[in-house]
Amino acid sequence: MAKSPLNRGSIIVAEDDAEMRGYIKLVLEGIGFSVFPASDGHGCLRILASVTPSAILLDIGMPGLDGYETCRRIRNMRPDLSCPIIFVTARRSMEDVHMAKQVGGDHFLLKPITPEKLVSRLLHFMGRD
Repeated sequence: MAKSPLNRGSIIVAEDDAEMRGYIKLVLEGIGFSVFPASDGHGCLRILASVTPSAILLDIGMPGLDGYETCRRIRNMRPDLSCPIIFVTARRSMEDVHMAKQVGGDHFLLKPITPEKLVSRLLHFMGRD
């Protein structure tokens, strides 16, 4: 994908799978987002200390600090943050959906994800569709 001249904002992507993280980064940069990748929850929190994102994408099953705990810490660290926190996951149970809401998550985006699905759902969750 060619770089878009648009500046749509910043997205933090916390995903432990390097291939998936790179895929999401490529797709989102291709439509004009600045993407800040992190391989785990701790990396996400470090980025959040210096970036005010337009959205945060979190995998649930990351080693060390999982997506749930990362989301909980984000909400405690930045209660003023109004961007959506979106879990990008293959988990489909109602327990996971409930837990995501309980820790402050806003939406779920289920894997596998196509570029079209990623972009359309992200823009929808951000209120930009």
